Amino acid sequence: MRIAAAIVLAVVGGCAATSTPYMPLEVGETWTYRLTTGKGAADFSMSITGKDGKGYVMMEPGGRVVHWRIEEGYLVLDREREVIPFFDVPPRIGLSWSLTGEDGRTYFVKVRGYEDVTVPAGKFPKCLRVEMEDEGREKLAIFHFAKAVGLVRREEIGKSGRVLIELEKANLVVSKKQ
Repeated sequence: MRIAAAIVLAVVGGCAATSTPYMPLEVGETWTYRLTTGKGAADFSMSITGKDGKGYVMMEPGGRVVHWRIEEGYLVLDREREVIPFFDVPPRIGLSWSLTGEDGRTYFVKVRGYEDVTVPAGKFPKCLRVEMEDEGREKLAIFHFAKAVGLVRREEIGKSGRVLIELEKANLVVSKKQ
């Protein structure tokens, strides 16, 4: 996804690949999730496998390589053809912006606030809630990020049903920066 003209995330002279309290980024960190749909459930893991000029390298299920980084003050997920800024660092409640997806549609992102979240991995207080909705209001994605853990819950609600991704366990690297 590309960001609307209001927020331009251009990499000039490389990127500052740093961390945020709501998405710790260190090589070797691993998250295991449970994906639940109307068709059943399955587990999958994602981990930070390295660091390069684009940020922290993560392998998604199916072998897709993505990059996480802090860029222009935002936590960004770079999937090559779509760049998704999830929230500003530090997060400002109520901040919103739009993205143009690789499908040409407009998506609206808003930092909603903080909520306590319970998932199989445990209870996480004051998780940052970020919502992403398409222009036709056909699909809403709700993300919850926990301090010192990262993404603990993602829920997508749309015409094709509901998809829920919840953290089962995380193996995080103890770092001097946290």
